[in-house]
Formats: sequence, C-alpha cells, structure tokens
Amino acid sequence: MARYFNYNQGNFSNDSTFGGGVHGGATINTWGKDTVKGTFNYGPGIGRYIRDSAAGNTDTYVTCSNGSNATLTAGCGASLQTVTMMGGWASYTHWWGDNIRSNVNYGWFQSDVPTGQLGTGANGFNENIQSAAGNLIWNPVSKVAIGLEYMYGWRYLARAVAKGGQMEGNASRLQLGMQYFF
Repeated sequence: MARYFNYNQGNFSNDSTFGGGVHGGATINTWGKDTVKGTFNYGPGIGRYIRDSAAGNTDTYVTCSNGSNATLTAGCGASLQTVTMMGGWASYTHWWGDNIRSNVNYGWFQSDVPTGQLGTGANGFNENIQSAAGNLIWNPVSKVAIGLEYMYGWRYLARAVAKGGQMEGNASRLQLGMQYFF
C-alpha cells in the first residue's frame, strides 16, 4: 500500500511525503476443522489501516525544516514526517465437536510516537496496545450460534512530560452473544 501526504500552511510553507506499508496474512488448517490464522502490518503512515491505531494516533506530523526538530513555528518552514507503526494478530480455532468450538486470539499494535518532536502534543497517542480473548461458541441448530467470550486488553499512551513517562491502563470484558443466520 502506498500513500501520499501533503501539508500546506500557507505563506509558501508546505511539504509532502510518501508513506506506505505491507500487510501479510495466512490461514493454516491444522487437523479436522481447526485453524491457525494471523496477520502482520508494518509501515510509515499506515495508522488508519491498522486495527486499534486510528482511534488515537496520527499518520504524520510537521516540524521545522531547518533541522531543529522543533514543533512547527511561523517562518521555520514545514517538514512533513510520517509515523511508523506495526501490528498484527494471531488466532486459533478448535472444534470440540460438530456444533461447538473455541477461539483464542492475541492482537498487538506498536507506534513510534515522536514525543521529542511533538512535545505535549504527543500526549494520548497510542504507543502500544495488546489484547487477548478466548471464547466458546455453540450451535444448537444450524442457524443459531450462542457464544460466551472473555477479553483482556492493555493500552500504553505516550506522554511527553519531564516526569511520569507512559500512561497505561487495562480493561476486561465478559460478553454473551446470540446470532441467528438468515
């Protein structure tokens, strides 16, 4: 995937750059109906294409072109930069019988948040997100699925201050789902 970014502040202060990335995925049939699946994404400026990143990140940022890496100020000239991100997930599905199965999943995201260039403007951007989940899904009849899932996640946010470092948090969820297939 390739992307073109353009920044125009006016007063002849503008810049452009390219971003892009790669995506790969695979599904491997193990035994019976069991499968292992996974994907990997990597590249500068691909945040909107990676799950969980777009909600709290930027694909680009602007600094001064005079080499100072300072936040853009009037008269210093724009230098548009991309943010490198990567992420992926892995999943295993096991069939316990003809109508009951389980899935275990793990996903992660990592961003090179430029705290040195953005200063406090980087506060709140996602630096690292991880999640794990496991479920049990039962099909009592062919058009009905009933599932119970537990999920746990970790999130680390950038914080560009002299004291404190990263902000972090975690959350867990237990959910019940029912589905009818038309």
